[in-house]
Amino acid sequence: MALRGLPIVPAPFRGEVLSSWLARLAARYDLRASHLLSHVGCDMPDARALDWCAAPRVDRALARVTGVSVQRLAGMRCGGAEAWLWDRPAPAWCRTCLQADLLAGGETWERRAWRSGATALCDRHGQLLEEACPCCGKRGTGCLFQSQEGRVRAHCATRDKPVSLWRQRPPPGLPWGLCLDPLMARAIAGLQRDLGRSLGGRPLQARWRGVTWAAELPALVGDILLMVVLTLGLRLQAAPPLWWLQQRADWRSDFSFTPAMVPLELAGGVLALAAIMLGDPDRFAVTDGRVAWSPSGIAQERQPCSVERFLAWLDPGVAGWGRRRLAGVGASNRIKGSFSP
Repeated sequence: MALRGLPIVPAPFRGEVLSSWLARLAARYDLRASHLLSHVGCDMPDARALDWCAAPRVDRALARVTGVSVQRLAGMRCGGAEAWLWDRPAPAWCRTCLQADLLAGGETWERRAWRSGATALCDRHGQLLEEACPCCGKRGTGCLFQSQEGRVRAHCATRDKPVSLWRQRPPPGLPWGLCLDPLMARAIAGLQRDLGRSLGGRPLQARWRGVTWAAELPALVGDILLMVVLTLGLRLQAAPPLWWLQQRADWRSDFSFTPAMVPLELAGGVLALAAIMLGDPDRFAVTDGRVAWSPSGIAQERQPCSVERFLAWLDPGVAGWGRRRLAGVGASNRIKGSFSP
């Protein structure tokens, strides 16, 4: 029998993703989010899928028992099912944000932006997100978001002990010798913001070289990622869910690799390269060779990072395609008048 109303309902935080709020709500009753959904009459084994899939029946059921409006619940999603390929399979977080959460309310919660591969950098604190538990070092265990005593807390699921977020440790950095200084952080944050807007069907706020329509930005970033992956010889294993495949007669033509499918450090590096090569030079001071990098990792081999340097670094079997794909990016003056929402 479905519940009529829940006596204890935590208010959603601004910017909180739907599955995070469901986890906090379920924790008040010592339940998993999937079990809570069953109690309200909606069987769904993976509550995190709600972050990307419109589910009006689930929204109505939750609104009925919690008092949170259907509109508010819908606004807590990351995007539509067509953007699922940008879904990050494992939790990621900003350490400084979680420290503030614990000090404010003794509970951790996930931001909507953290669920998307379009985000590798905390736009508030200018530092890369993390995905490995500080206690056990494992990824994908949800250690920082475990139900404990009616709250969602930083607890290690592997070692069954609290996770300390206050131990001093060096922050993660970008690969290829790229420096995450304030100028680079601003450029990456601008790219992340517009990627999120594009995936949500909204117009872009900045101009990006080689981009005429908003939907072209995530496609171009995905292709830059693929160039890097092929050059490094990495093997990606992305498994779209069955429901995503069933909705598409030719799913192979809709499939593309995204930064959500690689480790966060590499995703951050790809977004940094994309910001350098695609950014508007009048807005971001990291373009046109003004940032140095060292693909070999040797400090003495640092050189200006530009489209031409990037193409020269690519594997010879990839460079020809990369040159054709980035043909509209090389000249900074081509950005003028090229953008249309």
